[in-house]
Amino acid sequence: MTSAPADLAASSSMLPLVQFGSFPRELLAHLLDLRGPSDRLSIRPWLGDAAPLDLHQRIALAARAAITDPLMASPVECTPAFANALDTLRSPGTAVEVTLWHNDGPRAQTTAFFPEGIVGGRGATASLGDDGGYAVTCPVEATDLLDFVTPTLATIRPDLPAAIDVHADTATVRVLAALLDHHAEHTSVAAIHRAVNAVDHRPWRLHDLVVAASWSTSTVSKNRVSAAVAELETMGMVEKTAAGVRVAGPAADVAASVAPSAGGLRWHRRSLSDEGGTRLIVKSDRIFALGEDGSCLAIEATQVGSTHVVSLGRGDVAGMLATELSSASCPGRVAASLR
Repeated sequence: MTSAPADLAASSSMLPLVQFGSFPRELLAHLLDLRGPSDRLSIRPWLGDAAPLDLHQRIALAARAAITDPLMASPVECTPAFANALDTLRSPGTAVEVTLWHNDGPRAQTTAFFPEGIVGGRGATASLGDDGGYAVTCPVEATDLLDFVTPTLATIRPDLPAAIDVHADTATVRVLAALLDHHAEHTSVAAIHRAVNAVDHRPWRLHDLVVAASWSTSTVSKNRVSAAVAELETMGMVEKTAAGVRVAGPAADVAASVAPSAGGLRWHRRSLSDEGGTRLIVKSDRIFALGEDGSCLAIEATQVGSTHVVSLGRGDVAGMLATELSSASCPGRVAASLR
């Protein structure tokens, strides 16, 4: 897994962007703990146990403009810019994890944390590197996330050569995804049952993307698979013949374009919201599976036990992300830049 690509570092923030380099998990945990307790959306739980700084680490941090005096043993004094980054990572109001991948290339992942909403900016990113550490950068704005995803969005075709729109029980959607992975080939209920319960996760299988989007890892029984096939048959998505079961109609066309997935984008946002005096975590989690021909299939868990799979064009995806990025500030401008 690679850290965020260079285009995220080329920030459009009005404030100067500071890249503090990569931090081992235990070191970043120690620095966050020095700043105070962490909130519900903090990166801190991901980091594990903290470890104190030694002299060599303090010297390295001073060279990176993270702390002021390497000879100050405890507590170290952070520079204002690094203190702001740590406080944002420690107590954010919004956290957005964005993952981009292509099956023939590296995966890029970054998580941006903002003091309030994305539109307010002044955020910090923590990008997971190959060494297991996190590269910290600040400040970041909504436009920096836009720059990060735009090259991938540009590969999505504006039209819909084939389209499906299925909103159903997650088990049913998992069965549909497994059948899409088989393209137009006939298969058996027993084979579908094995496919939806397989543990050899591969990012190009649509079924695995549905599992990831729905957070559903439970076993699907053979009887439930049979019921799902019958339900999908009534929708016109599959057909049963003497040779077995296969996708049909629009599902067969979609299978030819996006299964197996050539790559994709995952947008996972969590925000704190005050409702009725209660501090709640509000989530937005979508996976966009991309085909070699530019087709796009969006996968989203809409409520407990239900999942929505729908074909989208570039404008539809742009509209979704425009709402995410700047719902309080001219979403039309962001949407236009994605088209």
